[in-house]
Amino acid sequence: MKNYILLALGLFIFNSPIWAQENQKNLTVSGYVTDSTSGEALIGAAIYIKNLQKGTSTNAYGFFSMTMKPGKYSLIINYIGYKEQLIELDLVADRKMNFEMIPNAIEKKEVVITAERKDKNVQSTDMGRVELEIDKIKSLPALLGEVDILKTLQLLPGVQNAGEGNSGFYVRGGGPDQNLILLDEGVVYNASHLLDSSLYLILMQ
Repeated sequence: MKNYILLALGLFIFNSPIWAQENQKNLTVSGYVTDSTSGEALIGAAIYIKNLQKGTSTNAYGFFSMTMKPGKYSLIINYIGYKEQLIELDLVADRKMNFEMIPNAIEKKEVVITAERKDKNVQSTDMGRVELEIDKIKSLPALLGEVDILKTLQLLPGVQNAGEGNSGFYVRGGGPDQNLILLDEGVVYNASHLLDSSLYLILMQ
């Protein structure tokens, strides 16, 4: 009988630390995260518990609250545009902790994002617009060392020349006098004169 009592007592003593650890009361860590210069609340600031690999974020008032077991933890507080903070916490009771974040300027090269609006080619008045790159024009064979831009236009779909030796052109059945030619937003008249290469020289510069 005595042996049974000693065995039961030994099992109780052995299991009591585990039982006490499992039944420890959860403690709360809460507080506010603000800007150190203005005192303004930082919405969505991240508070990460490195030991537990979990965390939380501040609400619309810059407030956060976390519940965990007593122990030692490493808290990481970060927010875009501010210096990251690492806090070593020995949690033995409920704690209220406020963090003031120090602004940290991040200098990066500018990022330019360009895009075309969906259905732009059918919604705008430029749906029939065709762009011809200068590099492509220069790659075509030229007479007397200069590229004839108006002759190059006649190679595009829907464009027909007005005859041999003539730089006039018809666009989708229209007449040569219905084409509008602009140079630096200025209207160019009589651009299709025979042997008149001044326009082509200007456009190629």
